[in-house]
This record gives sequence, C-alpha cells and structure tokens, in this order.
Amino acid sequence: MASTYTDAGIELIGIGEQSNTWGQTTNTNWRLAEELVVGVVNISLNGLTAYSLTTVDGVTSNGRHMVVRFTGDPGSASTVTVVPDDMEKIYLIHNDTTQPVTITQGSGNSVTIPSNSKKIVYCDGDGASASVQDMYTGDFSGTFDGNFDGAFDGTFDGTADFTSLSLDGTEITISATQINESITAAGTSYDNTSSGITASTVQAAIDEVQSELDGLDFSADVISYDNAASGLDATNVQDAVDETFDRADTFIADDERVKTATNSTGSQPIYAVRAWANVDAASTPPAIRASGNVSSVTRLSAGRHQINFTTAFDNTNYSVAASKDTLDTSNARVLSIHQYETGSVRTTVTNDQGTSFTINSNIISIQVVK
Repeated sequence: MASTYTDAGIELIGIGEQSNTWGQTTNTNWRLAEELVVGVVNISLNGLTAYSLTTVDGVTSNGRHMVVRFTGDPGSASTVTVVPDDMEKIYLIHNDTTQPVTITQGSGNSVTIPSNSKKIVYCDGDGASASVQDMYTGDFSGTFDGNFDGAFDGTFDGTADFTSLSLDGTEITISATQINESITAAGTSYDNTSSGITASTVQAAIDEVQSELDGLDFSADVISYDNAASGLDATNVQDAVDETFDRADTFIADDERVKTATNSTGSQPIYAVRAWANVDAASTPPAIRASGNVSSVTRLSAGRHQINFTTAFDNTNYSVAASKDTLDTSNARVLSIHQYETGSVRTTVTNDQGTSFTINSNIISIQVVK
C-alpha cells in the first residue's frame, strides 16, 4: 500500500512500505510537525503584490509554519493565497510590511491585515470556495487580562483599565453614570475617586455656565466702564471712539490741526513742498548741503546744473522756486529754471544779457511744489 499525506503534507507510510528506511520518513515528519506547531518563517513581499503561501507534501514549506511574518515594501496592497485550497490551517500572521496584506484561499471570504498589524486567521480548506476567517471578528464575552496592541471595531461593554487609549472613528459614543478613573488633560487632573464628581455632574455644570452666558447683556449701555473713578461708561467711551474714527477717516491737508502744527493762518489751502535742496555749486563736483527728495546734482557745464529727484514726479506740472547767492563779483546774477523733467530740473546762471555761463554759484536753493 503506497504512502498518503495529511492535509498538512505529513506522510502516512503505507502498511509494509519503506522497510529499513521508514526512520528517515518519520524524522522528516517530526520536523514537519514542528513547523506546523511552532514554526516561524519570515517572507519578504518587497515589490510583490501577489504571493502563494504554499504547503508541499513531505518537504519543509513556508505555508506549513504556524507563525508567518511578512516584511518589505510591496509598493501597493498585496494578496497572499494559501495553497492548496483543501488544507485546513490556523495562522498567526504578522504584517510587518508597508502595505495592507489580504489572506485568501478560495473564492470565499478573505481577511485583510493592515500594515504593521497582527491577526490570527483560520483557513477552512473548502476547495475552490475556501474561506479565510478572522478569529477575532465577532462577539466576545469573558475576561481579558493582558496587553492589547491593535485595532478594535465593535461595541465594548464592561470594565477596562487602559495605560494608553486612542479613540478614532466617524462616531464614538461613551455613556457612563460615573467615571471611575483619573483623566488627565492639558496637565489638569480630574479624579472623581477623591472629588466625587460624576460625568453627569460635569455636564450639568457646563449647561449651567452656558445658560448664564446666554442670559448676559453685553450692550454698551449696560456694561460699566470704571465710572466710579472716571465718570465714563461704555456709551461715552464708544461715542469717543466713533468721533475719533470719523475725524481720522475725513482727515485732509486743510485740517485745523495741520494749520496749527505748521503755524498757518487763514482759510487758504495748504500745499506741500515735494522736493528741496541747498546746493554748493561752486565745489567740484557740486555738493548738496541739505535736501529732501533730491538724490544728486550734476554739473552740465559752467553755470549749468541738473538737480535729480530721488522719487520722480508723475508729470512735469510742478512749480519751482529758486534763488542764488550774490557773493560773486562777476556780472553773473541771473538764475533761471529750464527743462522740467519728471526726474530732474535744470538751473542756469547767466549775466544780465543771458549770454555768459561762466560762474558756478556758491549757493543755489530750490523748492518744488505740486
């Protein structure tokens, strides 16, 4: 009678078979049984989106091990198919990859294990329609004492002592008549073991505070503004703020405050000097003694200078007042302004006939108004 094999691939020696060699087969069977019960295998799924977890009759196989740890980066979700589809098997799966891994055996149910998670799964070995079941999905009633590291999806009704608890979901409902443990948030301890405060008491306090806030009147004629010392109330303060805002909002150059600050009198409008300079045109090169909005002075030729503005005007429709000193002994007494540009203006010193340009004056002063 020829040898046969169990669903787990362990050889059953036929009666009268393997005379003098059955010991080798038996030793192999013990090694395969060890894989089946306590075997641990590491399988890399790096770059693999599909993998066959196969058990071969009579030889050591990845699919026979009890604990299977998947590693690597598949690149995307990976599917692991248990082969053959008629083998009943329990696996302890550790998905230590960067992607979810789905365990399947036939066309029936499959189990997806998230990245960096562990599950215990059962393969029913039902041939082409075989299913894989998550052994921790469903109702559980009893006492659990130990460390749980993973994801829980369901309803918990009982008592738990958590060292670390993270709640995440589209809807989380917690109901309790009394919170029996210390809750620490932002450094403030809430311990009703010593205080006797319950969850319903806390909610009642919140509701009361909200009710008081809803009943408060924050209007200006109700709120006191230190009127015992100043005589002002909120309405006076608001009026003062409104008046200040209105005056600031309509502030113009002819405002009385501007005239007072500039020692101006009368009803005439006030216009600003937009550029000015006191120039030593006798030095080489010409030097600016003091100025505003004037960047430099360029000598074009004897008696002719260009005064350059730091910030140019938008057009040339400005007015220039200019003067010069009378210290030179020549006949060069006439200072004229010509060639108005947006970025500069030119001055000329001539004799009375306007024909001689030989003198660079010690002082040339200009003021530009616009």
